Amino acid sequence: MNNYHIEQGLMATNDAHAMLAAVDLIIFDVDGVLVDASQSYPSAIRDAVILYYSLFNRNNNMNCSISVEDVSLFKQAGGFNDEWHLAYALCLWVIWHNIDTECLSLRAFVEQLRQRGGGVQAAEEIVQQAATSYWDVIHTVCQRGIIENMAKELYGGEDSCEQLFGFSPHYFKKPGYHHLERDLINPSHLSRWHGRVGIYTGRNGPETQFVLRRSGLAQFFSSGNCLTTDSGYIKPDPEGIRFILSHGRYESALFIGDTLDDLRTVDGYRTRYPHAAPLYFAGVTQGAMGPHSERIFAQHHADFIAPDAATLITALNGLTRLASE
Repeated sequence: MNNYHIEQGLMATNDAHAMLAAVDLIIFDVDGVLVDASQSYPSAIRDAVILYYSLFNRNNNMNCSISVEDVSLFKQAGGFNDEWHLAYALCLWVIWHNIDTECLSLRAFVEQLRQRGGGVQAAEEIVQQAATSYWDVIHTVCQRGIIENMAKELYGGEDSCEQLFGFSPHYFKKPGYHHLERDLINPSHLSRWHGRVGIYTGRNGPETQFVLRRSGLAQFFSSGNCLTTDSGYIKPDPEGIRFILSHGRYESALFIGDTLDDLRTVDGYRTRYPHAAPLYFAGVTQGAMGPHSERIFAQHHADFIAPDAATLITALNGLTRLASE
């Protein structure tokens, strides 16, 4: 199935393009779609791992460097819809790398993760199987709850950590990395879509509302159509999509995301509900997976590929039969 250009920067499969005008519900991921979080979460994850290692291994300097770009590799592997789980997986590798001379390179580690579908369980299995004699030490040193909370502290900072995560920061007493974010969608983009938008995100409820209020988009989203980690639905579970669609009657829907987990959510829904109203997937390329996003989405047959959500919504606003009247 080949993609072709509808207009500059926007690609679609033939079948999807023919049905674009019928879309009457848009479901959004948040990070990489509604907000540019390319410097906030990845930086918080990287710096949390560095901070964790320095605090718990005071006598040893890290013998490897990690970057914001390294964090995007985990997103390409999939299975890390929750950013804090990613922090733990990266920390596992860093500790392994620092005590085992035969440790896999980071890219080899992530490639094995990709082959297993990604996620924390796969990360633990890889380390346990490849570093059997070191596993007990690695698992003891890498305390998951602490590393994940450190990443939350860096993201929320002393100004917002308690509001977003329910606890005051212990290790990081500076403004949070959320200040590095940039809103990607403004209210004018959604002026025709009142009551016909939803959210399915790996953020928790307070984090999601924080973004919606900051961007002025809260008015468009009902609480019943905003699925966060607090809801009990975690991507790529397609039941989250089913829950959102159950709140109305729609001719067809579009889910806009920036990761393989988002695409797998749509694929899972189509497989589980083959006779339901059509659900399409649009992958935006300026999100968490980095510069290889377009190639990855094309390989996995995304219905639409766009540089950003604004480009896609502008096209939708010009094609759909939704009326503002």
